[in-house]
Amino acid sequence: MASGDLLNSNYDPTCRQLFSIPQNETEAQLQPETSRDSYFLYLDHKFGDDLTVYGQVLYGKGSFINKSSGGYLFGARQFTIFSGNPFLPANIQQMMIGTGTAAAPQIPSVTLGRIGHSSDIAFDPFTEQDTETTSVTGGFDWDVSSDGFFDGWAVNGYYQNGTTDVDAIQRGGIRLDRIYLAADAVRDANGNIVCNVARTSGQHPDCQPLNMFGRGQASTAAVDWVTRFDPGIPVSVNGWLPGGGTLPYSYVGNENKLRAIELDQDVFELSANGQIAKGWAGPIAMAAGVAYRSEGFVQYVQAPQGNPTADPSVRPVQANSVPLGIRGVPVPDSSNSVEFQFSKVPFGIGDFDVKEAYTELRLPLIADRKAAKRMDLDLAYRWARYSGSGDVGSWKAGLEYAINDGIRLRSTVSEDVRAATLGERYDRTGGVANIADSLEDPAKGTASRYDVTIVQGGNPEVKPEDAKTKTVGIVFTPRFADSWHVAVDWYDITIKDNINQFGVQNVIDNCYLRNDVDSCSQIDRNAPPPTGSTQNRISLVNDVFINVNSASANGVDFEVSYGHPVNWFGGSTVNVRLLGSFLDENSRTDSAGTKTLLEGTFGLPDWQGQLSGNLNHGPLSLALQVRYSADVLQNSLQNVYQTSLGRVRYDVLDNTIDASTLTDLMFGYNFNLRSGNRMRLYANINNLFDKNPEASYVVLAGLSSAATNGYVGDLRGRRYALGFNFDF
Repeated sequence: MASGDLLNSNYDPTCRQLFSIPQNETEAQLQPETSRDSYFLYLDHKFGDDLTVYGQVLYGKGSFINKSSGGYLFGARQFTIFSGNPFLPANIQQMMIGTGTAAAPQIPSVTLGRIGHSSDIAFDPFTEQDTETTSVTGGFDWDVSSDGFFDGWAVNGYYQNGTTDVDAIQRGGIRLDRIYLAADAVRDANGNIVCNVARTSGQHPDCQPLNMFGRGQASTAAVDWVTRFDPGIPVSVNGWLPGGGTLPYSYVGNENKLRAIELDQDVFELSANGQIAKGWAGPIAMAAGVAYRSEGFVQYVQAPQGNPTADPSVRPVQANSVPLGIRGVPVPDSSNSVEFQFSKVPFGIGDFDVKEAYTELRLPLIADRKAAKRMDLDLAYRWARYSGSGDVGSWKAGLEYAINDGIRLRSTVSEDVRAATLGERYDRTGGVANIADSLEDPAKGTASRYDVTIVQGGNPEVKPEDAKTKTVGIVFTPRFADSWHVAVDWYDITIKDNINQFGVQNVIDNCYLRNDVDSCSQIDRNAPPPTGSTQNRISLVNDVFINVNSASANGVDFEVSYGHPVNWFGGSTVNVRLLGSFLDENSRTDSAGTKTLLEGTFGLPDWQGQLSGNLNHGPLSLALQVRYSADVLQNSLQNVYQTSLGRVRYDVLDNTIDASTLTDLMFGYNFNLRSGNRMRLYANINNLFDKNPEASYVVLAGLSSAATNGYVGDLRGRRYALGFNFDF
């Protein structure tokens, strides 16, 4: 293809659009480049027979480098190319002039969709992250030997401090505050190619005109100007905080955008357990302890130009202005607070601590009776004080009843409380997402797709969740066949104020297709309506952690196992084990009482199971494992009856993901060496029958375009492993 020609481009004078999509990119990565180093030191010392003191140090460093898109400028964020742009191919320019003149063309502008290429604006688009973790722990184990009440008790305690530092760098990103200015190229009075904004108003005199037509046509200076900050700029800012207030920060910026995170954790725990009395049916045992944990983090953002404070009210991308010579800037970008595409990251700071005290009692009630071999009662209570959430209590009661050696019944009831983690409270990021507006079009066709601003992650206002759990089970080991073991347990869990995050598109669908009021509260509709409509469009989706009114799950778990010596090959041992579960209900109920059933949908199959068996003959072992997952619906909102249509609306041709069965084969052989050491040789075949995975599809533009939401099954196909372990 000749230099300067459009690459894989088409021009439609009716819709006045150009599409330039670089193909055959050779630098894309299937997986990030990663590295990891870790070091561990442990020392202990015994003081007599009863007391051991220990200490350990752990240090780890990890990094990854992942190639990013290097600019995705389509749809609402595509370029506007004006007639007279010196980089326009001559044939396109002539078509725009038509029977008019260059000064008064029949077609004043066209739009251009563009994905960056490694020879131009995607020259260096990478996301880099370095993580460094240090952990120091000191503790003791004390076995009490005395003639008093605490004789035979075990006392344990430890203190741990951990720190983690993260540097996340966006390298070679697209500067939205510059790229549209650079793409609007014109000639000045001397015939030089310059930016229209510089010629018209003198603003941005360093603007470098950008040629977006064809691979590698953009100058190095232009690529640098639209993909980097100017380095060496000293910056002192008061960073905007999502929860209010500011965070002072000073640095000297470089050419990349950076997010620096500092995390710190302190943990202390002291516990003891032992016998407190001799009951009528056996010793009464008790455990008790206290614990303290504090966590804190600080997140800084280095963006020396654009929006250094990360304030969401700041608009670093200048809006279109005739007097200034700024034109062709998409409204979604000029109304956004981010200067680098896909990089909305706020400053952040937060901490919390929790103080706990707990105790547990085991009370033998019956022993060696005619109708009860044994009956034990377990009681536990935990008090916790969470900063920001106050005092909470959780408890558990469990009863275990062995009728005889072959039949054992068990049951528990409990209430458990979990406060939000540091990340669920404070780790908030933002950006842009392309969504399908299911209020405009429940079928989520092409016309309903557009870009919106999103906020994801932490929510300082999230409350602790409270779970009530009930279980009933039986364990059966028949006397006539003691090689068999059967266990069946029923469970029922209800979580109030469930801490959850749905995903951007799910927030929208939950609101407009499921009438979920909690999801509707996360959506702002302040954007202008499309042509011919009076309904405002979505401007912001808050995909943050929220408290769902309640979530419930119930089902049955079961296990069947068999192990017995056999006379195969002169004497062997065979073990077979079946683990399975049946999910009867998994549901979510919003604040208005609307219940959504999720069982049998993607990620929540009704039935799951794993059958494994192994044969051991001396040093030789052979094992087979089969994993099963039942068929599921891709999405419970797809291919359903619509009252407004009077029929089923078909979103996908097949809304079912078939059941998955995967088989793995394992072989091992142990060698006992003369020195007393041992070596084990092993060979594995995973996905023995090379079963393909099935994708769950999310409809993007009617039936013509879709993207995967995830997979059921094995992604890598049949694969082999051969290796050995050496113990010395």
